[in-house]
Amino acid sequence: MGVNCTQQEGDGRCIVPADVIILDSGSTNSCFRNKAYVKEIHQVADSEKLKLFSTGGTTYFEKQGTCNILPIKVWFNDKSLANILSMNEVANIDGLSITMDTSIDNAIIVNLPDGISLRFEQINDGLYAYNPVSGIKANNTITNYSFASTVKANKNVFTRDQINRADRARKLQEYIGWPSTIS
Repeated sequence: MGVNCTQQEGDGRCIVPADVIILDSGSTNSCFRNKAYVKEIHQVADSEKLKLFSTGGTTYFEKQGTCNILPIKVWFNDKSLANILSMNEVANIDGLSITMDTSIDNAIIVNLPDGISLRFEQINDGLYAYNPVSGIKANNTITNYSFASTVKANKNVFTRDQINRADRARKLQEYIGWPSTIS
């Protein structure tokens, strides 16, 4: 199960160009729709499939591969809304660093171990994007997007029993001193 942002028009059409990659600190999984950025695409076992929830609805990912740009496993679905790199997954790549200094430039720089840097420029409305094909200009606009959901909206995708079990689990964590939820 994962969480991801959505970038779509009201009628569900994707508005993020297929060549653009978003670096997202709010996504828990890296997901791509552009096959050119993913190699070794393969079907995963039923028990490993990803059910991704977002304000745009639920998307199922049955295929995984390796990103051509960064050495990480990514989910692939050509019907996905965008190419999204989870900042958490990117930050955990050995030898890689991520820098941002807005006093110098409003961009996020992903510094690869081989000395190459990927520059994710802020585009209008606060998204940070990189286009390996043509570059991306700071005046490009992607509109009608949503990153955050209300608790009520998030709960709509779960059954009452699932919500009750999650509430009980959090209560138990509180009682035993808040152990980490990271395995």
